[in-house]
Amino acid sequence: MSNRNRFTDTALGVVGGVGIALLFLVWAFPGFRNPTYQQERYQNAKNGQTGEDNPVIRPSIWETYTSPTDTYAQWIAAFAAFGSVGVSIWAVRLVRDTLVLNRDATRAAQDGVKVASEIGHAQIRAYLSGVSGSFGMDEDWFHCWVNVKNYGQSPAFRIFLQATITGFASFDGGSRPVRRNSAPSENVCGPIMAGGEGSIFLTWNHTDFEGDAHAVIATGAGMLWIDCILTYQDVFGQKQTSHFSVSPNHDGPIDPQFQQGFLRNGSLSATNRDKD
Repeated sequence: MSNRNRFTDTALGVVGGVGIALLFLVWAFPGFRNPTYQQERYQNAKNGQTGEDNPVIRPSIWETYTSPTDTYAQWIAAFAAFGSVGVSIWAVRLVRDTLVLNRDATRAAQDGVKVASEIGHAQIRAYLSGVSGSFGMDEDWFHCWVNVKNYGQSPAFRIFLQATITGFASFDGGSRPVRRNSAPSENVCGPIMAGGEGSIFLTWNHTDFEGDAHAVIATGAGMLWIDCILTYQDVFGQKQTSHFSVSPNHDGPIDPQFQQGFLRNGSLSATNRDKD
């Protein structure tokens, strides 16, 4: 139960209690309980002075409270007390219902502001994705550049890339390609402006591969691709994540540093795995 509901329920209880107490006090007042009470006291006092016995004849209860005598004031007070209690209860319930409606309206307004903020955030924030790259393999190392682009309308900061190489190679003694993975490689990139691109350099030693996968993939006997997880921070300070993979593409340009002295080299094309 909210604080406002507790407040209105407490107020309702207080008003009801006060009304009942007032009715009790009015009813307990001798003048109300017995309208002839003052007259009896006067007659008894007079009889005590004169020595005469002239008792007051009490009317019946029905006559006392229905006859057009001095009981009108008591009845008016009673009905007024009942009416005031009823009006007070109705007013308190009306206030409580108003508070509930105001709370619901405030919540709806807050939800609208939140939705508008989320829409504005989605329209303005940075969106990074992999676009291309190039690689070179020698006897001991696998090197690559991974190029990413910002498709959003604001800069991206604290860009961090983690990548793992997955390869399928036909090993001697087996008729089916066997899948082998590498250990992850990580690196960072500086801020990328809206519509701009950045490059992240990654490298693996041959010992980072399972079995002799590095040697077999270097000969071109097996396929390979690089699974990438890209994290970055947008201008709103929120962390975003993008998933994509890059694989060899023989039609693309090769980075000049990978064109000499490598057992295998080539360009990389990106395949994005989500909308980010």
